[in-house]
Amino acid sequence: MNRNEAFDNAKNPFILQQRVEEMIYYTHLTLEKFPKCEKHVLCAEIKSSMLVILKLTIRMKKKYYKKNTLQDIDIEVDSIRALIKLSDKMGYISHGKMRYWLQGIDEIGRIIGGLMKTFDK
Repeated sequence: MNRNEAFDNAKNPFILQQRVEEMIYYTHLTLEKFPKCEKHVLCAEIKSSMLVILKLTIRMKKKYYKKNTLQDIDIEVDSIRALIKLSDKMGYISHGKMRYWLQGIDEIGRIIGGLMKTFDK
């Protein structure tokens, strides 16, 4: 079985893109409540990282060798986690929103980890 067949035979190969799009929507709703002074710095950085993850997800689906792109997505996911935790420490979001946000990001990370294991073989 080649790498593309392994990806196509996954439970749902488009679940990663679907989850990323859901988290982009939630991110947009959450960032609207940030203070005005952070809208052009922290909010912009979080939004751009989420869009980079979406672009890399689409790129990964189209590539034959997916491992490097998955590693790039994994790096962006870790940077998003750090920015969310920073937002919580600064008091811009509640702990409940932070937990929900991180659960979604962690789910994306688990999907990426599973795909990386699939392509390691």
